[in-house]
Amino acid sequence: MKQKTDAERKKLLADVQARMSETAKTFGGQTAFWKCKEGRSIIRILPPVGNMESAFWQEVGKHYIPGAEHSLTCPKFTAGLDCPVCEYVDELYKAGDDASKELAGKLRVSKQYWVNIIDRENEDAGPQVYTPGPSVFKSIYGLVADPEYGDIYDPYEGWDLVISRTGQGINTEYEVQPRARGQRPLSEDEDTIDAWLDAAKDLSVVELSDNPAEDEKLADGLLVRILPYDRLSAEFYQEGDGESDEPFPEDEEEEVPAKRKAVEVVKSSKPETRKLVTQARAKRSKR
Repeated sequence: MKQKTDAERKKLLADVQARMSETAKTFGGQTAFWKCKEGRSIIRILPPVGNMESAFWQEVGKHYIPGAEHSLTCPKFTAGLDCPVCEYVDELYKAGDDASKELAGKLRVSKQYWVNIIDRENEDAGPQVYTPGPSVFKSIYGLVADPEYGDIYDPYEGWDLVISRTGQGINTEYEVQPRARGQRPLSEDEDTIDAWLDAAKDLSVVELSDNPAEDEKLADGLLVRILPYDRLSAEFYQEGDGESDEPFPEDEEEEVPAKRKAVEVVKSSKPETRKLVTQARAKRSKR
């Protein structure tokens, strides 16, 4: 990988800071996914690869279905597209009864920010994908926005990060700090840098078609996959295999009850809630 000039690095950093500023407005409140262990971890964020342009991260919204073993990627948060689950959640909140609001709270989108990282304590594993929740990403944003650090992801003059994790479940807390040893290259070996960047995942968003048989060809190895509206509706309202297992966002970890599908959750709701399902299906059929 050719080292960038100061001017090129400044322009790239300005682009990243501008996009991160927009991303920061959404702060609220895993394939080989890396999970932050309890205690102290040291990671290095990798620069953007493939079609990720200037952004080293990808915003990903997830709907975790109570009682199901899979999650659904939210097209609205992830790519600004219509999402039948979000529409259903809106209808539940409008219904106003306690049961509907409780279900809406469980189904509403959970926000993640996916990044490629190197685990400094396990470099042999190569690039892994880390899916921090909003609180950790907000800390990373603070470092990128700070002129003292800036492009922490630069492969030659970036910074390692120390993430300290304490607590369990919903009481889990994180602290993110730049490593005290200061700026350092991703690796002292140029070939290792190139190999890691080649192996990093392109986290660009891909929208799949109506034909599941075409999924792998369309995705071509990309991880952030969005189902078209009708397929996502079918996954949500009917039984199905869903997507691959993924953990809850690290900011709100909890045990996922096993082996119940979304349709069973809907069936167990109050009559008013089941009525909303029928209405949502009717809207979908008119599209």
